[in-house]
Formats: sequence, structure tokens, C-alpha cells
Amino acid sequence: MPQRSNAFQRLAFLVHKSLAPEWLVTESDMLVDLHTGTLREVDITARRLVATHQLVFSIECRDHRRAADVSWVEQMHTKHQLLPTSKLALWSRSGFTREAVSKAKLLKIDTVSQAQSVQPKWADLAHQLADGSVQLVTPTLTPFVDVRLPSGELQRFENVASWQFYDSNGKVVGSIPALLHEILHHEVSRTTFLDHAPLGESDFYVELVPPNEWFVDVPGSGRGIANRIGVGVRTLGERARLSTISASRGDRVMTLAVAPLRNGRFEAVFEEFESGEIRSQVNVQE
Repeated sequence: MPQRSNAFQRLAFLVHKSLAPEWLVTESDMLVDLHTGTLREVDITARRLVATHQLVFSIECRDHRRAADVSWVEQMHTKHQLLPTSKLALWSRSGFTREAVSKAKLLKIDTVSQAQSVQPKWADLAHQLADGSVQLVTPTLTPFVDVRLPSGELQRFENVASWQFYDSNGKVVGSIPALLHEILHHEVSRTTFLDHAPLGESDFYVELVPPNEWFVDVPGSGRGIANRIGVGVRTLGERARLSTISASRGDRVMTLAVAPLRNGRFEAVFEEFESGEIRSQVNVQE
């Protein structure tokens, strides 16, 4: 069944997807009508097996300009009375009327609103992201090693992605995977790429000269000495306008921010709490 989703439904899906791993979260799920036996579409479900009983948390989303009214609350309540829904939550991008909120509480239905009028003043991040942009730098690392072979010849090797380095006693002292990980996660190198990489493609170079003799096993040539380890870094710098949508719920505001990239999409979910705490999940999809 193809997913029929919008940005607001996507926000709700991502928020619930971050539940504990024992929850199975599905977008545009199909539940069986207990009266007719036909399948009914539900925007989002979160399922969990407790002992021998399955809990089904259902979420319905409304992306309209007008606040959701009593009739929509009643419509959703009637729909889910005939579905295996254990708990129902309604998300509305334009908020709810007072009567709708009152009816939802009476029916024990949770309500979540995106309406600007209900976003608290302390939700600074949600307001800042609304007019923001994102600058993303994607690095591609290509390592090589210059090796002094047993014959005395100095030769460059480029197919070294899994190479390890040893001291004179045969103890592992480093590896190419560890070096690449360090470059990508070191604060200095990450800041350098972000601050100095221009928009579009650009090239950087990182070099490591081993502090002592590092030995490496060269296929077909025996054990040589690593004279120099180099890493070519090609960066792709992009800046894109953020498209954001937020939802208020109790003491938190959840915001989904997305931006198109050359080879995919930037997507981030932020949870901003009244206490000042901010949680985030950032993902780049290809």
C-alpha cells in the first residue's frame, strides 16, 4: 500500500518512530474493521506486544487551515470504535476548537496541535527554524599510503581501505578505518570543513607522518614501512532553505525541518522543552 503522507503526518510519524524499539511504528497502516472485515486506513499506528496482548496506538492527522472541530473528533471516535485501536491520538496542524478539545477529553482522546496561537513563547528554536536555512558539507575521503618496501623502493598504494599498521613487535598501532573515523569526528577537522568548504565541490588534503616506524603488510611484497599516510577529502557544500512544521504538546514543542539536497534530503526533528532542554535527531536521506 503506497504511503499517502504530508509534512504534518511525517512529523507525527517521526516523533512516534523515536519510541522505544519494541514499538513497531507504521505510516498509512491498514486496520481491519471489526464489523465489516474490510481494511481501513489509519495515518499512523504504533504496535507493541505485551504478554499475549497487542496494543495498537493509532494517530490520525488533519492538515487543514481551520481548527479541527467537534465533528472531526466524533468522526474519528466512531471510526476507531470499530478498529482494534487501544488508544487514539488526534494531530491537527491548525489546532482544535475549545469544544473539540473538551469532547476529546471526555472521550479519552489525546490532542496535539501545530497552531501558532498555542505555541508557547519559550519555544524559541521552533520560531527561529521557521525562517532558517541549512548549510551541509558532505565529505568523501580517499586514503593512500606511501610505503618503503623491503627492497628500498618507495611506492604509493591507494587500495588501502582496510589496512592496519604495526609496531616492531607486531602490535597493531593504527588502521585506515580508525584514521578516517578520527578525521570525520575530530572537532578541528569538522570545523575546518564546515567553515572553509565553499558551496559546490572543493578539495582538501590531510597528511599523517607516523611518529615512529609503522609497519604494514603489502600483498605480494612483504612487510614495509609506512612513510606517509594521506587522505584526499572532497567536499560538497550545499545551502538550502528549511521547510518547517511544529506541533505543541504539553511541556514540549516538536519541530520537523526538511531541506532538499543535491543527492537526497536533509531531515531533522527537534524536541524543545519548557525547561530549556533540546533533543534532536538529524538524518540525511539519499
